Amino acid sequence: MLKRHRNATVVMGDVTHIDLAARTIAVSQAGERRAEVAYDTLVVAAGARHSYFGNDHWAAHAPG
Repeated sequence: MLKRHRNATVVMGDVTHIDLAARTIAVSQAGERRAEVAYDTLVVAAGARHSYFGNDHWAAHAPG
C-alpha cells in the first residue's frame, strides 16, 4: 500500500516499546532487539491469529 510513497518507511518486526514523547519505537526481530526508529506519523498494523480454543484440528475444517 505504501510502496509508491518515497517518504514512507515500512518496518516489519515486533514493537517492544513506543515512546510517544520522543516519537520513537523499539523494534525487535526474532526476539533480538534490532532498532530504535524515529517517526513523524506512526501507523500500527497489528497482526492477528485465529484461536481454536485448544482444538487445533478444527483449522482444517474452519479456516480463517
